[in-house]
Amino acid sequence: MEDKNGFLKGLMVFAAGAVVGSVVAVLFTPKSGKETREKIKDLTGDTKEKIEDFIKKGEELFSGKK
Repeated sequence: MEDKNGFLKGLMVFAAGAVVGSVVAVLFTPKSGKETREKIKDLTGDTKEKIEDFIKKGEELFSGKK
């Protein structure tokens, strides 16, 4: 049970870091407001997909499926 809790905490830290890092990177690029908003939207969508894949792999790992 401890491994699952540790994994979930690690997953949350990873997800938060990915989102914060993406937003900070976009905010420091010299673009117009509209371009910046579109880029943030694209990055959050990409990050969401990566996190969902990561969660799915973690669930498969803990359930014994491969």
